[in-house]
Amino acid sequence: MNQPYPAQYPPQQYPPQHPPTLTAQDESNLNVLGVLFFVYAGLVGIGALLLSALAVVPALLISGAAAGGKTPGAPPPMLFGGIFAAIFGLVALFLAAKCIIMILAGRALGRRQHYVLIMVGACTALLNLPFGTALGVCTILMLQKPAVKVAFGMA
Repeated sequence: MNQPYPAQYPPQQYPPQHPPTLTAQDESNLNVLGVLFFVYAGLVGIGALLLSALAVVPALLISGAAAGGKTPGAPPPMLFGGIFAAIFGLVALFLAAKCIIMILAGRALGRRQHYVLIMVGACTALLNLPFGTALGVCTILMLQKPAVKVAFGMA
């Protein structure tokens, strides 16, 4: 009894499987997602510029207050203005980095490269309600399709 299968159940011959290919709808969806990543990067970039302006204004006010006279009993303006400027500066820096990731992810979507970068961009987009969340969820769902994974060389 060297047979791996009993005689009444012979091994089945399956036709060779071909990797799934992208449909025209998948191609269109990936192209639209790439454009939406660029639009979203523009919105995030505008937000980064506005927050960096909010970080610069307290710094200018601090320098003006330091140059002027001091009122007795007032807290030092450097403390509150400096904390305010540092927080807005860090958030602006985070948004600028996010903008760069979104631009790179949009380019990668157009070229069908860098699957992991696009997934990172989609996950960072999830942080912003409602547009970023919609973009991130749609991108993650699209990237999970077997044909898309083959197109990116992940399968």
